[in-house]
Amino acid sequence: MTSANKTGTKRIFLFALLFLMFALPAGAPGAEAPFPKGKIVRVGTDPTAPPFSFYDENGKLVGFSVEIAEELCKRMGKRAEFVIVPFSSLIPSLLEKKIDLIASSMSDTPARRSAVDFTRTINKTWSATIIRRNRTSEIKTFADLNGKIAAAKEGSIHFDIIRKNAEPKKILATPGVLESLEAVAAEKADFAQADYAGTRFLLDKNKELNRKLKVAFLTESHPGKGGLAFAIRKGQPETLKTFDTLILDMFQEGVIRTFEVRYKIDL
Repeated sequence: MTSANKTGTKRIFLFALLFLMFALPAGAPGAEAPFPKGKIVRVGTDPTAPPFSFYDENGKLVGFSVEIAEELCKRMGKRAEFVIVPFSSLIPSLLEKKIDLIASSMSDTPARRSAVDFTRTINKTWSATIIRRNRTSEIKTFADLNGKIAAAKEGSIHFDIIRKNAEPKKILATPGVLESLEAVAAEKADFAQADYAGTRFLLDKNKELNRKLKVAFLTESHPGKGGLAFAIRKGQPETLKTFDTLILDMFQEGVIRTFEVRYKIDL
């Protein structure tokens, strides 16, 4: 081979290499493999969030988000395989491709939206401020909570709600809503901030907690846009469109309404 031919070959090789590096950057549309080709969708969920995801008295994983995920996968011709993940690890697990979909008690927020794509809103949520019943007269608004000890589920939006509306002495990070309520009942915290549906569910189930605690007031979790939604990795626009279409169908058919009534989240 002549030196001219060698030079030409090198140029072609370099051009091809540059094309692969820059024409198809990581995360560009079409660069990522499509949503699971097989029949299984690995659905990440945190079972410490009743009534969205929890274990029933028979040890079966159930909940509002669980049933919707199962129905969505079924309508896509697939089967949901649930993977138990702590709430604060759900998005990292999705980004690391350990799961394909998040279906839990996660809300669509701007910060989370910068990392993942969310489906259309499935349910509008409210945040409850929970106190001991013997403190009803002294705690009526967020202003009454300044300097107090709070409890909230680690990684949840309720941390932000507390910080936005009050100046607590400390916020105890708990693994779940139940633990937040127990902290208040045990006088380790002055109040808890938690999802209203989950709070109501747990107080209905636990007579001892219900005897000691009450919801002082409610705050809209997502003024304007936002609410409970499912999440997938970015770069899958067609999959996101499919999920949104199927969710809309389920709203129009009354399927989601059935689940709302079943899990008592029809506020």
